[in-house]
Amino acid sequence: MANMIDYVRSFGNVSFSAAPFNEIDGVILSQLAYLNFECLNDSNIRTLKRLNNIKTVQEIVKGTWNPTANLDLVIALSSSNRFKNISWSDWKTRLDHKSEEQFSAVTFLIDNQLYFISYRGTTATTIDWKEDLNMTFMDAIPSQKSALRYFNEISSKYRGNFILGGHSKGGNLAAYVVTHSSNDNKHRIIHAFSVDGPGLNEPISGFDRQIIRKLIPEASIIGLLLEPETNYQVVESVAKGFKQHDPFSWNVYQNQFVTLTSVNELSDHTHNSVNRWLNSLDEQTRQEFLDSLFALFKETNSIKFSELSHDWQQTLKLLITELGDVNLETKNNWRFVTNQLVSSFAAEFKYSIRNDLQNKQSALIAKVKQTHPFK
Repeated sequence: MANMIDYVRSFGNVSFSAAPFNEIDGVILSQLAYLNFECLNDSNIRTLKRLNNIKTVQEIVKGTWNPTANLDLVIALSSSNRFKNISWSDWKTRLDHKSEEQFSAVTFLIDNQLYFISYRGTTATTIDWKEDLNMTFMDAIPSQKSALRYFNEISSKYRGNFILGGHSKGGNLAAYVVTHSSNDNKHRIIHAFSVDGPGLNEPISGFDRQIIRKLIPEASIIGLLLEPETNYQVVESVAKGFKQHDPFSWNVYQNQFVTLTSVNELSDHTHNSVNRWLNSLDEQTRQEFLDSLFALFKETNSIKFSELSHDWQQTLKLLITELGDVNLETKNNWRFVTNQLVSSFAAEFKYSIRNDLQNKQSALIAKVKQTHPFK
C-alpha cells in the first residue's frame, strides 16, 4: 500500500490550482516542522526545490523520529511541481527547562497569500513529554500560549489566509490556536490539521469543529488522550500498535488517505481506561505524581528517552535507588495513582466483556426470532 511519499511522487505534477490543498498535503507540511531549520539559517535556501542536496537534507533530518522517511520525503518534495516552489520563513524555536516548554514553528507560503503554519510535535526529549503530560492538570501549557502568540504575530505580518497543522503535540497546538483566536483572526483560518494530536479536554464550538480536521490511526493512543470529541477521521495503517503514530505508516489511495469507520478495540479500551484513571485523580494529585516521576528521570541526567534505555540496567538501578529516597507522602501518592490506574483498566475490561456478551446475546435472540417457525 502507498504512503504520503508515494503520493508526492504520483501527484507531484498536479498544481494546487488544478487540485486544491487536501488532507495529505496538510499532513506532509505538518511533518516538515520536525526538520532542523536552524541548520539553514545562514544559507540562502528558502524554498523546497533548493533542498536537493543529499548532504544538506541528511543534516536537517538528523535526530528526527524517522530520518530515512523524512529524507525521502524532502527529496521527493524538492522535485515536485506541486511542492517545490513552497517557501518558508519565520522559523522559531524555544526551549525553556524552567517553564517546561519546548516549542517550534515555521510558516510556509503555499500560493498567492495562502500560508501554512506548521507546529512541531513531540520529540524524544523528556521535557517535551513532560509538557505533553502537563496538559492533564494545566489550563494551558506554555507551548499552547506560544503557538497562539506566534499565529497572532504571523497573521499581523502577512495578508491572506492560513492553514494550520501539526503532528502529535503540534496538532494540539493548531487546534488550541483555532479555539482561542479572536473572531477576526479565526475567520482567516481555513483549516487546522491535528495529526494524531492529543485533545483539548474542553468542548469545541460548532464553528471551530468545522475548521479543525483531526486524523488518527486505527490504534491511536496519543490522539485520543484528553479527547472528549468524536469529530475525527480514522486512517488505516500498515504498522502495529504505537508505531501507527508515525504518519509515514498511514495508507494512501491516490490523493486521499484510506479511512476506517472506527478505531480498534485496543485503542478504544486504552482510551476509556485512561479517561477513567484521570477522572479518578484530582489535578493536584496528577501534578504531584508527574512532577515526582520526572524528577526521578532528571536524576539520571538523561535529556532524551533513548538515553534512558541505552543502559537500561544502570538506569533501572538508579531509579530504584532514587525511589527509595523519596519521602513517605510521595510514596503514598505513587501507590494511590498506580492503584487507580490498575483499577481503571480492570473496570474497563469488565465493562467491555459484559457489553460484548450483551451484544452477542441480543444478536442471538434476534437471529432466533427471525428463524423460529412459530411467529
